[in-house]
Amino acid sequence: MEFGERIKDQRELLHLSQEEVAKRLRVSNKAISNWEDEKSYPDTSTLIDISNLYKIPYDEFLDDYPRLKESISKDKIRNNFLELNYGIYAIFLLALTISPMNNGFLFEILIVGILFLRIACDYFTKKTGLLKSNHDLSLVNRNSSLPIKIFFILGFTILLFLLVWGIYGIFTDEGNFNLILSGVFLEIMTLSIYIIDKFNIK
Repeated sequence: MEFGERIKDQRELLHLSQEEVAKRLRVSNKAISNWEDEKSYPDTSTLIDISNLYKIPYDEFLDDYPRLKESISKDKIRNNFLELNYGIYAIFLLALTISPMNNGFLFEILIVGILFLRIACDYFTKKTGLLKSNHDLSLVNRNSSLPIKIFFILGFTILLFLLVWGIYGIFTDEGNFNLILSGVFLEIMTLSIYIIDKFNIK
């Protein structure tokens, strides 16, 4: 029995519809359908949730289904590379944050270099397929819980206000302070997104 058949049979055995399973796992109905048809496989954290929901040992999934195990291995590589991307982005934001206090030419070259490194990483992830087109970060995941959605709405509303305030501050004596404050808040938002994605908080 293949992985898709196994989870479909277990779902039907528990008298659960695809919609009910999707709601419990906080994924789309299409994701459940794709897994059962083996058009795609769940990531590590979701597989753990499936294991708990269907009462099937996690290790049993990996031992019985080599293609699933291979997909999980690729998922771990993808997550490591995404962490690297987050790290580069955080360094870039930090450089931008302190840039108003340092107008040196070498510092500007450093910022441009970090930006190009970030662009290169994005290109590499898309070119190699490490970042799938349907990869739902918490930022754009429609199945995120209401508290997560409220967090992002409030966070980006505050960020927009700070950026407008910062741009306005360029024409005043408080320009540097406003831009630095905007950068610090953007760093906090980036760290929050990383934590939510890292620990699959939904």
